[in-house]
Amino acid sequence: MFEYKSKTINPVKEKEKEKDSNIETRLNALGLETMRYALISVLALYLSGPALAEQPPAMSNDLTIGIGTSSNALCPEAPPPPGWVSDLHPRQAWQGFHLLKIYQYLRDQEIVASGSCDCNTRFPTWAAAEAEYDARFASRSQAEQLSLLSELSDARNAAKRAARAICRAAGQE
Repeated sequence: MFEYKSKTINPVKEKEKEKDSNIETRLNALGLETMRYALISVLALYLSGPALAEQPPAMSNDLTIGIGTSSNALCPEAPPPPGWVSDLHPRQAWQGFHLLKIYQYLRDQEIVASGSCDCNTRFPTWAAAEAEYDARFASRSQAEQLSLLSELSDARNAAKRAARAICRAAGQE
């Protein structure tokens, strides 16, 4: 024990007091932190309740590739793609995609040639696209088909822009 200005200081008791106050401070801080996290959690659950109550969209195990024409209120009689396209294995989906690109290219060319954007021109039958695919693409590999489509890319984009302008002018896009 040390004496200092008529006050006796016991180092052991001072350390215990300091330890007790540190523990109390820690418990208070921990209690406030825990309370804060609990309030945030309750608030988050309360606010997310409506979102959690919604049902998820229905899922399907159907793996068929759908490349049909977009549903259009102006032209509901758009012809569906050929049957073989929906029967493709997912690994051969590129064939259907290439057929779709040919269909779109021929359609856009027809819109530009006729200057019309009526339903019969916008959604022709798939026969011409299928004949083009069979003549130029069907017997080729995936890489060769991609190369052919790349060669058509500039012409396809030009036809698409021109057809879009015609359809916008007609108010049908």
